Amino acid sequence: MDAASGNMRLVGTTQSGGGKFRHVRIAGESELVGRTECESIACTGTLKVKGDLQSGRIKLTGELTVEGDLKAGRAGMTGHADVRGSWRGEELRLNGSLIVKGDLESEACLVRGAASVGGLLSAETVELRMFGSSAAKEVGGGTITVKRSRMGSIKTMFTSSQPAFFTAELIEGDRLDLEHTKARVVRGNQVRIGPGCDIGRVEYRRSLSKSNGASVGSEAKID
Repeated sequence: MDAASGNMRLVGTTQSGGGKFRHVRIAGESELVGRTECESIACTGTLKVKGDLQSGRIKLTGELTVEGDLKAGRAGMTGHADVRGSWRGEELRLNGSLIVKGDLESEACLVRGAASVGGLLSAETVELRMFGSSAAKEVGGGTITVKRSRMGSIKTMFTSSQPAFFTAELIEGDRLDLEHTKARVVRGNQVRIGPGCDIGRVEYRRSLSKSNGASVGSEAKID
């Protein structure tokens, strides 16, 4: 750690206490013990935070585990992120897999891979391109897009893995474009129910389109 600048650099297999820093750079396998706050984190490798993490920017290639809550401005990640609490931020872009035990709230949430959110997934823009099956208890936002990744679809043609589906109890937003989604209730202004969907009830205000390959139990136009 550079005490004069407030920066921290960890290389190899390391452990350090949490605290307040400017910029944190990690190469290798590191553990931060205690609440950690910083302006930015750049990590290539594995990072475990035993507490809450707050960072203006996160750039990760590898694995991130946060045993508490995570608050981030902009996060760009390739790999795996596991947050045992809730996630709040401005923008999340992730290629890989995501697990959030609590709620996930962000202005934009863009995931290519698989995502599991134990509570509410809320964002003005939600875009999920699935490699693997994903789920959230509820989803709310402006524009919500759920589709299988083309690469994921090609992969299942050559493997025995099951096709990916997204599962939620409630999906509610302004513009919804859903494919391969299983939900109890879907509610929105402009709703597209695409192929592979199994929806209990759809409520829409302006428009509803349904694919021939979709199953909808009931539908209603609401005010």
